[in-house]
Amino acid sequence: MPLEGEIGPEDVNQPVENVNDNAKQEPPSVPTTTTQLPSSRAPSLDIPEQPKCAIKPSAYVNRLLTREGFTQGTYKNGRAVGKAIPAGLQTGDDAGALGEYLEDLEIGGVEFAMGAAALEAEGMDPRSLAEAKGRSDWPMWEEAIQKELESLRNANTWTVVEHPSSKNIVGSKWVFHIKKDANGHIAKYKARLVARGFTQVYGVDYMETFAPVAKLSSLHTILTIATCHDWPIEVFNFNSTFLNGELDEEIFMQLPPDFEGCDPRHYVACLNKALYGLKQGGRTWYKTLCRTLEELGFKRTKYDHGVFYSRTKAGTTILAIHIDNCTITGTLQALLNEHKICINKRYPMMDLGPISWLLGIQVIRNHEARTIILSQ
Repeated sequence: MPLEGEIGPEDVNQPVENVNDNAKQEPPSVPTTTTQLPSSRAPSLDIPEQPKCAIKPSAYVNRLLTREGFTQGTYKNGRAVGKAIPAGLQTGDDAGALGEYLEDLEIGGVEFAMGAAALEAEGMDPRSLAEAKGRSDWPMWEEAIQKELESLRNANTWTVVEHPSSKNIVGSKWVFHIKKDANGHIAKYKARLVARGFTQVYGVDYMETFAPVAKLSSLHTILTIATCHDWPIEVFNFNSTFLNGELDEEIFMQLPPDFEGCDPRHYVACLNKALYGLKQGGRTWYKTLCRTLEELGFKRTKYDHGVFYSRTKAGTTILAIHIDNCTITGTLQALLNEHKICINKRYPMMDLGPISWLLGIQVIRNHEARTIILSQ
């Protein structure tokens, strides 16, 4: 007798299709729903084409085209090659070197007067010579301009020559600044004549421009050493720094507006000294100062070319240079005074005494505890 689940002899003759029919029974159908996914293609938008801005030649480019400034075009190895505009010069709506006395003509009379009055009320600096003339404190600015021109004459900054042909003429501009004291009161009106360095041509009137300055990490190290040994730390600034550097290149600059005795259209200034705004101004001053410090017995450090030191039997002196700002420290106060006198004989400077500010950082020192605090 067959066990349960076994196939007996009597079941062998049964049709096989019955077994197959049971095995082929389909599972009950599951209702399905079709979901349409959103299209990844963004709907098309009809965006109107933006109108293109019309590029107009700047005042400087117009000046080149009319042969009033750069008379013969670009240069190669110091010689004109015949093009009207130097290669790479932007002809868009950028600032030019035409001179602010012509740029100011674009400013409307009423709007200009309102703007000048608003800037004066807020104690802000004039942005042009014409704007300074429109203010009630113009006599103060005029006095500052005359002082600056007198300083430039005394330094033999330039020589007035006839307008040369085939030479690049660098633009000039007056920059004004109101210096205030700690209480916010006006301390000084400062006017400075600067060169428009962006009108210089590489390879013609400038080459190298890099000028080292003392690194902030070096200043921290110097202050730490001086504080630990209780050395005196003092600060002084050079006056008219860039005017102390003599130029190696021949540079012709546009005379300042309202320059007495000369017509700017026929005469230009051949620069003898570096002027603020020139691309090589900082480097020229640095090279001049290096030669002077070497003559005074200072040596430049190997790892920071903005730090100099002098070591003699009398003691050690360390000098950190940051353009026109100098920090000096050493073993003896008398030694510092001696070095400052020697430097002042070469270049005019302003002795600020013991350190209290350094590059916009407030310095608080405690000699008894031999600590120093830098606050910014």
